[in-house]
Amino acid sequence: VRAYEKVLSLEPASAENKMNLASALLNRGAELHEDKQYGAAAEYYDRVLEILPDNWIAMNNRATLAMDMGDLEYARRILERALEMNPLAPNLHYNMGLLQERLGNYAEAFEHLKEASELNPNVPPPSDDLERVYLKLKSSGGAK
Repeated sequence: VRAYEKVLSLEPASAENKMNLASALLNRGAELHEDKQYGAAAEYYDRVLEILPDNWIAMNNRATLAMDMGDLEYARRILERALEMNPLAPNLHYNMGLLQERLGNYAEAFEHLKEASELNPNVPPPSDDLERVYLKLKSSGGAK
């Protein structure tokens, strides 16, 4: 990360240097997130969003981190913004589906999970997630 920061300081207008630093920050944030070092991971993801405010991957990672930290409202705001920018990203729909499930919005959760599986047919659909949410939706009287 430091090497990319140094290079960017020499050429602050370089889009390539910004992308390289953002990539390094995302990778480090993901490592910290996986190690459950949530505060430090948030700092790395937030730095990416300072450099590239419209980076939907960083938004997605930051939203999943917020979900892990229990800040569901913040996660919702981030995912909504990211979906406005990139409505065809299956990962965004998948995470919005999981978030909506946690919020008890089973119909919205089901639609986002279904959209995620339709947008990315090359991977197994989140069938367990879809089934679980469908059963919750059905038991709440929302499914027909």
